[in-house]
Amino acid sequence: MSNIGPSDRAVRLWSGAILGPTALFTLASLLGLPRPLAPVCGLTALYCFGTALTRYSPVYQLLGIDTRPVRN
Repeated sequence: MSNIGPSDRAVRLWSGAILGPTALFTLASLLGLPRPLAPVCGLTALYCFGTALTRYSPVYQLLGIDTRPVRN
């Protein structure tokens, strides 16, 4: 079962690719962000990567959202 389309998947992959290092740099105090933000960024990155790789979002299922292209 999948409910994530190609453009949504690309956004999730890029978001995860940005948020992952942001979490690590925040944890190492290399960015000016508060340290408690690091786990939030890290968990969000993992969620983005996980849903992009499986093409399935449980939140989308609960909300009835499907971003796959419509096929005729």
